[in-house]
Amino acid sequence: SRFLVIRTESSRREIVTPFIAEFLLKDLTDPKSALEETLGEWKDLWSGSGGSLTGNQQRGLLGELIVLKSLIEHGGKELVERWGGPLEWVHDFESDKINLEIKTTMIQPPSVHISMIKQVAPMEGEKQLHLVVVGLEQGDELSLRKAVSQVRALLAGTEHANRFEHVLRRSGYRDEHASYYSREYTISYIRSHQITEDSPVLNPAVLGEIPSTVVNIRYNLEVHAMEMIDMDEKVLNQLCSML
Repeated sequence: SRFLVIRTESSRREIVTPFIAEFLLKDLTDPKSALEETLGEWKDLWSGSGGSLTGNQQRGLLGELIVLKSLIEHGGKELVERWGGPLEWVHDFESDKINLEIKTTMIQPPSVHISMIKQVAPMEGEKQLHLVVVGLEQGDELSLRKAVSQVRALLAGTEHANRFEHVLRRSGYRDEHASYYSREYTISYIRSHQITEDSPVLNPAVLGEIPSTVVNIRYNLEVHAMEMIDMDEKVLNQLCSML
């Protein structure tokens, strides 16, 4: 048998306990790799450089949680397994048939920031990519802290709860910072656009070969000029069936 002993000073037990809890959620068939991965994730927080999420990060995560909640309610709790934006996936939700890229904006007229050109580049083959835009405005409907609680309530007591907590932690969200996340918003709209070769986005295939010295292309996309459809019950059910 292989054992891994982790010791800490009693004065640091309060911050090490949640670290141990996250470590135990890893694949412990290789405890050394699991420990190194968890240490990497927590290093910034322990050093004091992690801190709380910025306003843009909060709104981005809130948009993902708004969509996640709707997907769970219409397609089942197992759809939380398709959420991986904070895990550095290319898209926020991924499956064999369809990927979803979630963008949140408060800008009028609506535009969103594309941090990687491939985030909204057309997919190859039959696989679909949908850009989902969540429009927020200042209000009293929903805060990030409340959105987290709502999804937790939906997943409570299920085998999928740990998956949600793992991805949530990777986003940088920590319950001890929850008091920072009480700003409330109202959802103005949730709209989607299926990305195709005809979509008005930067398409790497059209741009040609990008020089190796260019490691990333970022740009703002004016989604108000795109053909967007409201993400109503029919659209939600369709997306859920493909996820």
